[in-house]
Order: sequence, then C-alpha cells, then structure tokens
Amino acid sequence: MTKSVRMKPIIKTTRSKAVAVRPQASMQVLTDQFGIEVEDKFKISGSSGFVNVHVEKSDGRVVSHKFKANKNFRQMTVYNKSNVDANERREIVAQLDRDGHSQAAIADQLGVSQPTISLDLKRLKAEKRLG
Repeated sequence: MTKSVRMKPIIKTTRSKAVAVRPQASMQVLTDQFGIEVEDKFKISGSSGFVNVHVEKSDGRVVSHKFKANKNFRQMTVYNKSNVDANERREIVAQLDRDGHSQAAIADQLGVSQPTISLDLKRLKAEKRLG
C-alpha cells in the first residue's frame, strides 16, 4: 500500500547554486533503493563523499547502507537487535569500537542510543579491570 504525502520542494544549496529537489521523487528513491516503509525509522547522514542510511524496521532489524557517492563502494549490514542479548551486543560494540567507529555511528548501526553504547563501553572497561 502506497501512502501519498504532499510536501513542498526542498531547496538544497551547493557551493555553486541552489537546487530544487522534488520530495516525492526523493521519497520514491528511498523506498525503492533502501526498502524504507512508512512505519520505519530512518537516518541519512554523509561526509567525505560517503552516504550512510540506517533503517530501523518495525520488526527490530536495523539495515545499514553505506556507499560512496561515485558508486565505487557499497556496503550493507543487517542487525537484528531483537535476537541479541546485552552481552552479545556488548561484544559487537567492543569490536566496532576497536575498528575505530564513533559511539554515534555504532548506535546508528545497532539501532540503540549513543548513551547505551557509552554505558556498554564503560561496563566492558570495568569488567576488563576486574577480570
């Protein structure tokens, strides 16, 4: 079922000029390319020529897409937070932290808040000191 939403065009400013973007076309790209449904939560961010799209599905899965604007690189991960307990999540958080990901990036990828990631890392460091 497709839901029609009436929106005004978004004005994006580039270094050289302002460009009008039709929101309906943009939303169609989101639904077609990234499987975003009306009930999903999603976040789009980008820097250094990379675009990140994190989609939290209603069933608890988090689907993350990362791609380079020139299409030479594309990566997709799927994380199902409803199937992972806190200890397993902390192992994943620790690995992503070792790989150099920021707390915010880890939170987006796992579909939890940044404070949850911060708390997980504090607990892991405390366990390491005690163990």
